[in-house]
This record gives sequence, structure tokens and C-alpha cells, in this order.
Amino acid sequence: MYGLILAGGSGSRLWPLSRELYPKQLLNIQNTESLLQSTFSRLAKSISPDNIYSLTGVKHVSNVRYQLSALTENPLVLSEPIAKNTAPAIIVATYFIKSTTNTDPVILVVPSDHKIEDAENFSKAIIEGEKLANDGFIVTFGIKPTYPETGYGYINSLTNKFVEKPNLELAKEYFENGNYYWNAGIFMFKASTLLNEAMKSAPDIYNLLSEFDFSESSEIPFNIFEKMPNISIDYAIMEKSDKIKMLGLNVDWNDLGSWKSIYDVSKKDENGNVQIGHVIDKDSKNSLVYSSSKLVATIGLEDIILVETEDAVLACNANKSQEVSKIFETLKKQHDNTHLVHRTVYRPWGFYTVLAEGKGFLTKMIQVNPGQKLSVQSHNHRSEHWVVLEGTAKVVLEGKEHILTPGHSVDIAVKEIHSLQNPFKEVLKIVEVQKGDLLVEEDIVRYEDIYGRV
Repeated sequence: MYGLILAGGSGSRLWPLSRELYPKQLLNIQNTESLLQSTFSRLAKSISPDNIYSLTGVKHVSNVRYQLSALTENPLVLSEPIAKNTAPAIIVATYFIKSTTNTDPVILVVPSDHKIEDAENFSKAIIEGEKLANDGFIVTFGIKPTYPETGYGYINSLTNKFVEKPNLELAKEYFENGNYYWNAGIFMFKASTLLNEAMKSAPDIYNLLSEFDFSESSEIPFNIFEKMPNISIDYAIMEKSDKIKMLGLNVDWNDLGSWKSIYDVSKKDENGNVQIGHVIDKDSKNSLVYSSSKLVATIGLEDIILVETEDAVLACNANKSQEVSKIFETLKKQHDNTHLVHRTVYRPWGFYTVLAEGKGFLTKMIQVNPGQKLSVQSHNHRSEHWVVLEGTAKVVLEGKEHILTPGHSVDIAVKEIHSLQNPFKEVLKIVEVQKGDLLVEEDIVRYEDIYGRV
């Protein structure tokens, strides 16, 4: 059996904690692992780590690979060159696995943002689903509703038919009916079954598969993938196929896709409140307050979600948490970078925090973890000045090595080839001051990189 983790998406309903360049699947919201890592660990109980692929957007590849490298020696990561929704992603990944293994395996497809703690029953469901998949069915896993949710699609357990996200009135009908299950977005099938269904129901995707050549590279070419339609697997295949079988998934499942879902799975105090971070409250009820950097004081809130990050604050009624994505989309249309990136940005080597910015300058605090190093790079539009705050820096500048300790600095001119490294056992922190007419992350020319970003 093979596993396919869908690790793309922007997590817009979990804004402002989730951002386009560091979405929810990479976040550690409640546990010691990120949602992506938890998903991989759960699959690895039933599937060999050597058979688990993660599919993500090109902007997230290095972070996905870095997180999974803590769990497996050689993480298998496929990169979508452009977002085209789940149907092209799953069908192309299935074609890749089938053609590169020269087999017709059963493939389990799972999102990367689910919370499932009952790993034993999840594994039992996989075994049961594998039998149906080998019989030629596309197995979809449904969750028995515990309340009338409008944010999920539904499946009728009698007809195996899919129903899109309903309004509240319909959701209440489905909930009371008893035959409708939440669509968990977890699927299992033999590779040939899905590809045959794609040939019948999604020929605009299937007919492009012959243009992919994975004999020498696992790269998904942009010039072919961009021709794909933007469509979900539900619309493209599931709603049209007569080979669907639904299995009830009897586990403590939660789709951590909204702040309401975070509230639902979190431990609450005697007043039904969830407080994460530095929070002081008086007389609030049934509210979630999340602080990432500042003291947040609240008085008399009820059914409210309040989320603070370094550069944004969200306040909404708990029943409106599905609509947070509308704020995200508004910011995107306004070209407001608050949808795109945090002031603190995580990288495989550590992180940086933007301290100040203005016309012609940008100041960051950069932390490089022990044993890590930034790529060998240069910039066409900016110079940089580095000052060591903590630890010891190894700076390679135009081929010459410099060892800098706290208080020492170095200047890097435009187009000079350089690298910041920390081969030592202590954390390295520096202040970086950029000066130039174009101060963007895209102004990086990479020559060497241990994280494969060249």
C-alpha cells in the first residue's frame, strides 16, 4: 500500500495564524508535532515510510521536506508547480506512483490537517478499506455527524452519493436523518481504478497524463500541469462514479480547518473558555483567546474567537469562524502581505523576524539553528550588514571564511556571493540590515543549498 498526504493549501480559515507561505499543516497548534508530522506518523503505523508521499505546492517544498526529515531519512515529496485543486493533484500523483513502481498498488489519500488520536481504529479502517479497494471500489471514509455543520460536504451512506456543503437548514435535515456522514476527504483506491474513472469522467485531466515522463525525474512540469482544469476530486470523479463505497470512520476525528474546530478539540476551563498563550480573562464564557506574542486581556466575552499574532488581530463570533477565509481573500485582493507571510518566517535552517522596514531599508533578526546553514547566494538589488548577537557565525564571503562572535559585524555588497552558517552547538542570532531599491525575498540567486532549493 502507498500513502499520499495532501499538504498543499493556504489554510485561509485559520488566518491570522495560518499564512499562504506558512499554512496550517506546517503549524504546531496543540501538540509537539505539526499537523503534517502528526499525519505522517499516523500513516506510518500502517504503511511503510518508504511508501508515503507528500504532495505540496512549490512554495512549501523545503519546509515540508525539512519537517518530515525529522521522522524519516528520505522523505518523498512531490511538488505541484501551480495550484489546480485536488483532482489534478491526486490523479497525477497516482499516475506517478503507478508508473514509477510498475505496480498497481492500493493508494490511501489523506489531508494533512486532520486530528485523529485513535490510531488503532484508524488502522482497522484502513485494513477494511483495502479489501474494498482491491475489489475495484473507490473507498471514501465518512464521519458520523455530531452536530449540523455547514463547513463540510456530506455523503449519503445508503446511496454513496456526495452532497456539497449545505446551508444551515439542510445541515439540520442531514443531521436528523441519520444516513448522512461528513465527507472526511480520505479516499482509498487501486491506482488503475482511479485512472480508469478519470478516463471516463475527467478526460481533460486523463488525456494529459501521457505527456508526463517520470522515468528520469519526479518533477511535475509546469508547462503540462498548468493545462489542467481547476477542479476538486469530488466534482471530477466522486460525484460521477458508480464505484464509490463509503466506510464509517469510527474515530475521534476533527478537521482542524477553522478556529471553531480548534476550540472544539481544546481543553476548556470551568466557563468553557480556551486560552492559549499569555491571556488574562474575567467573566468570559465559551470563548477562544489565542495570544502568540502579546498579553491579551479580555472581560465578559461570550462565544467569541480572538486571535493575536505579531501583525494582526482577529475577533469574530464563534459561529462565523468559517467566514474568516473572506478576510484572507480580501487581504489577497488588496495585495496586503498579512495574508502571505508572518513577521516571523520559518525556514529549514531556523527563522527570521522582521523588526523594522521603511523606504530603502529592512531590518531582521535571524536565528540559525545548530548545524544549519543558509544557501550560498547573492543579491542583485540590495546590500546587507550583519551583526552577531548570540553564538558564533561562520560567514563565507567571496570564497573566504570569517568567524564572527557577538558584537562583530560584516558588510556584504550587492552581487557578492556569501553564506551564513552555524556549524557550532549553540543557536546563532544576528541582526541583518538590508539596503537597496528592491527588498524582497525573490532577490536571491542561489548557487548551493543543502535543502534542495537551487
